[in-house]
Amino acid sequence: MRRTKVVVTKQIKVMQCERPYVLFGEAVAAARHRKSITQQTLADKLKVSRGSIANIEVGRQRVLLADVFAFAKALDVPAQRFFLAVQK
Repeated sequence: MRRTKVVVTKQIKVMQCERPYVLFGEAVAAARHRKSITQQTLADKLKVSRGSIANIEVGRQRVLLADVFAFAKALDVPAQRFFLAVQK
């Protein structure tokens, strides 16, 4: 029983660690939809694969701080929007 409790605790910690990436991805997807551009178009602007954009939008792929600014520039939004989204 105790072993199961430890596993659950680890899963909660992992989920808390991943939450900012999920929130960032949701903000990217929302900004992309507002601009009416496809994942492929955004990927081309950032010189990454469409699959990477899809993974980022659902929080499966982590991004570097520099990437936040690249996304902001590509989507023509202030980078602050992404930082505020992650604070939720």
